[in-house]
Amino acid sequence: MHNQTDIKSRPNSLSLFTNWYFIEIPKFFVLVYTGLQKKIWYYFNITFLLKTIFQPWKRDLVVPVNPSIIYYIQAFIENLISRFMGLVIRFVAIITGLVLIILVNVLFAVLMIIWYCLLFLLILSFIKGILGLINS
Repeated sequence: MHNQTDIKSRPNSLSLFTNWYFIEIPKFFVLVYTGLQKKIWYYFNITFLLKTIFQPWKRDLVVPVNPSIIYYIQAFIENLISRFMGLVIRFVAIITGLVLIILVNVLFAVLMIIWYCLLFLLILSFIKGILGLINS
């Protein structure tokens, strides 16, 4: 036999639903969102790219073997080209990573807005259906 305290201590369906809808699922959305943000940040390694933005590409430096002025000028130009290539490639990677982070932020905001609006649309549809049944 059930006693009165067992029945009162059990949560009802409405409290279970509100807990699921307003707490559990948004927690899951935030967990997925932060995981995506971390994966994008670490995949593109934006911090490291910013620290090394002016480094030569693939650490490719030319050191002149002969102490001639022509070789020094040639090494300087090749090193300058290598640094420019590193700058361009790192800049594109940084911009791509930041665009993806912004895109994830926007999609997360849209998802949360849609998620909370769905409940109100469901309630409004239910009320409209009942009113339609009453009026017909």
